[in-house]
This record gives sequence, C-alpha cells and structure tokens, in this order.
Amino acid sequence: MKKIWSVFLVAAILAGCQQDNRTTDEKFIDALKKGLSDRWELADLDKDAEETTETFESYVNAELNQIKQYKDADFEDPDLQTAADAYIASLEHTLEITPTLDKDSNKFYELYSPVYSERGEALLQINEISPLEMANQEDQKELEELLDDAEITKAATDLASQIDFKVVKEDSDEDMGWYSADLEAKVKNHTRYTFDYFNVTANIIDADGTVITQGYTSVNAWKPDQTQTFKLYSDKKFNNVELAKVDYMIADNGFIGEVYFK
Repeated sequence: MKKIWSVFLVAAILAGCQQDNRTTDEKFIDALKKGLSDRWELADLDKDAEETTETFESYVNAELNQIKQYKDADFEDPDLQTAADAYIASLEHTLEITPTLDKDSNKFYELYSPVYSERGEALLQINEISPLEMANQEDQKELEELLDDAEITKAATDLASQIDFKVVKEDSDEDMGWYSADLEAKVKNHTRYTFDYFNVTANIIDADGTVITQGYTSVNAWKPDQTQTFKLYSDKKFNNVELAKVDYMIADNGFIGEVYFK
C-alpha cells in the first residue's frame, strides 16, 4: 500500500511541475514568436523557389497554427487582446487573397499591400506592449527588419492619409465643351524619415462613383518637418479624388515601398 501511495504522490508532483501557469498574454507572445520562427524557417527552405499560392499559404498557416486559438481569447491586457485579434485577422485576410497569386501576381501584391500594412501595424502594437525577443540571433534580426519595415510603411501610410486635394483654380466653357482644374494638397512630413521621392497616384471620380481618369504627382527630398505641395490637374469635370497608390524611397537606407488603397 505504501508503494502504491508513493507512486501516486510522485505522479502528482510531476503533474504539478508540468502545469502551465503562464497567463494567456504570455502564452500568446510565446506562440507568436514560435509562429514567426516557423514561417521564416519555411521561407528560408523555399528561398530559391518561385513563390506560389501553395508556398505562401504554408507560410501564413505556419503562424496561424500557433496563434489562431487566441482569437477572441480572454487576455489580461485589453490592448494586447485588440492587437492580437488584429494580427490574427490580417493572417486570415491574407489566406483569402492568396489564391490570386497563381492567377495574377501583380494583382495579388496590390491586394496584399494593405493587408501587409495591417499585419505590420498590429505587430508594432504588440511589440510596444510586450517587447519580443526571439530565441536566436538570426530570428531576432528577421524580427527587427520586419518591425523596421512596418514602421516605415505606417509612416508612409499616415502621411498619405493627410493628402486632401483641393481645387485652387477651375475654368470651363460649356459651349466649347472644355474644362480644367488645378488641385493642390499641402502636407507636412511629421515622420522622422526623409523621402527621396514620394509618388502619388490618385483616382479622379465623377458623381456616379466612376473613375474617369487617374492623376499622378510627386515630391522629392521630403525632409522631416518640411511641408511639400502635391499638384494634380484634371481636364474632366469630377466629384472627388481618392488615393489609389503611393510609392516611395527612404533616403537614408534606400528602402523602397508602396501602399495600395482600397
């Protein structure tokens, strides 16, 4: 009887030692790091192969398999819960558009651009709440590059959101059937980055919501705290202007990026 009791006691002690006492917040952070590491390991194995729907889905699922259980979970920190849900949602959204990759890679990256921005912004928020430290130096370098990219993309997206074109000059002659309008948007670079160039493609839209033409405008050597003027011209009467895309290059490190707008 003493022997049996001893066996049960040892088993109980071992079970107690193996009990996971981490909070949901801590479990999510560890799972997130594991998912990132798994994704990068897969991508490294495929680095010389052509990117396809199948391979891209495998990268995304490498992360989701680790963290999807934390969707709508009960976190201690509500801000972390919000950021975690946003991150998971960005991966789920990515899976919705990955079938496009095999059909039209250009269209895929156009669709993926805003989703990538969402993922990056969520990761920045997570890292601000709970700084991520990867298990090895190689993964830590990958993480830092991803965060740097996300910070630049967020800065460029925030700047683009301030571009609001206003008509500064308008002429027309209904009898002759011609129209012209000059538009401007003055924007201050509130970021810490100097943009070697910042190009804007805008949709010029009529009252029915139809894109009647596209306009293109650009500024160069855009320094922090400097205000620059974006200029557009339209020879068609329009109702409003919406951004379609911005592409840019950071002067300090040569980082080239683009952001498509829905």
